[in-house]
Amino acid sequence: MGLSDVWQHRTACGLACDIIELAARTQGLDIAATMSRLVQLKLVPPEKMVPAKVQRYIREQIEHRRNVNEFWSRCRGTLAHDHNYPTRHLVTQYTGLRHYTHSSWRGGDQLLGASTRIEVEQLLYPGSTAYRARSGRAGHGAGRSQIFQGGGWDHLLVAPYYDLPGRIAAFLFIGRNADPNQGDIIFKRVLAFPPNQPYREAGLQMLDCLFSPPHQHLQDTLFIATDPAAALRLQLDHLRSYSLMLPLAGSYGDQRHQTTTMWNCLPLTARKIVFFSPQLDEHLIRQARAADGWVCTKRIGVRDLRNAPTFRTPVQWLQYAERNSMHWTLALREILRRLPLHNAETLLLKIGIS
Repeated sequence: MGLSDVWQHRTACGLACDIIELAARTQGLDIAATMSRLVQLKLVPPEKMVPAKVQRYIREQIEHRRNVNEFWSRCRGTLAHDHNYPTRHLVTQYTGLRHYTHSSWRGGDQLLGASTRIEVEQLLYPGSTAYRARSGRAGHGAGRSQIFQGGGWDHLLVAPYYDLPGRIAAFLFIGRNADPNQGDIIFKRVLAFPPNQPYREAGLQMLDCLFSPPHQHLQDTLFIATDPAAALRLQLDHLRSYSLMLPLAGSYGDQRHQTTTMWNCLPLTARKIVFFSPQLDEHLIRQARAADGWVCTKRIGVRDLRNAPTFRTPVQWLQYAERNSMHWTLALREILRRLPLHNAETLLLKIGIS
C-alpha cells in the first residue's frame, strides 16, 4: 500500500483526499513538490518521482476524483431544479414516490441526482466524445465501449456509491423505464480498481448515513438494503418528515461487482448490521458473511414497500427487518434446508464455502 492509498476524511470540514494531497495542502505546495519532499524524507521511494508517473497520478487520481465530484454536484442541482416529465417519470418508476424536489425531500438531493447521457459520457470518455464532436461523426460516446446501449437514455437518475467515506467509487445510472429486468439500471465504477481480485468493490450507497448519531428508536443498529431502490425509497420517504437520515445504506452485487471489503470502515459503535433484500440469494449472504452481520429472513424490496399497507413508516420497516433477522450463519442454515441438494451446493460455492 502506497501513501496515495491512505485516505483521509473529516466530516466537519468536508476534507476528503489521500495523504499526499493532505500533505500538499498543509505545506502549501503542488503535488510534484510535495512528492519530492516525501522522497527526501524517505516516505516515498525515488522511483515514484518519475515525471510520467507523477503526471499519471495527478491525472488519473486527483483530477479524475475532482471531475467526479463536480459531476455529482451538477447532478444534485439538476434534480433539485429540473421539473421535466422524464425526470419525474424516472423517480416515480424507480422509487414509487411522486415528490422529488429539494424542498419536499429536505436533503434528498444528497442521495439522488439527475443527468443526461452526454454528460455521463463526457465524464467517463472525454476524449471519445470530443473527437466525435470535432469530426462530425453521427452519434456520441465511446463506440463499442459505450455504457448505454440502444435509445431512450437521454435523461438519467444518478446515485453515487462510496468505497471510503467521502470518495465516490461508482455510480448507479437509472434510465428509460427504470426496469432492471430490461437493462434500464447500470452500475459503473468510475475509479480504478486493484488488479487480480475476483470482484470489483462496489461500495455503499448513502454511506454517510451510517455515521449519523444513534437513532432514537433504532439505537446503534445499522441497516443495509441490497435493493438500491428500496434503500432510496425508505430514506426519501423518511426525509419528508424528518431532517435526520436513517442509519440505512444500499449495497450492490452482480457477477462482477460486490460490496465485500469495506465493512471495517463502518462505525465501531455499531451493535449489529442487519441486511435485507427482495431475494434471499448469494449476494445477500456473501455480503452478510463479509460483514459478520444479520440477515432478515423476510423479503423486503421496493415492490413490497409499494404493495404493503401504508401505516408502516420507514422506521417501522427497519424495526420489522431487525425483529425478523438472525445471524448470517443461522439464516444460511434456514435457506439451505429449503433448497434441493444441488441448489444448496451451488449456493455454498457461490458464496465461497466449499
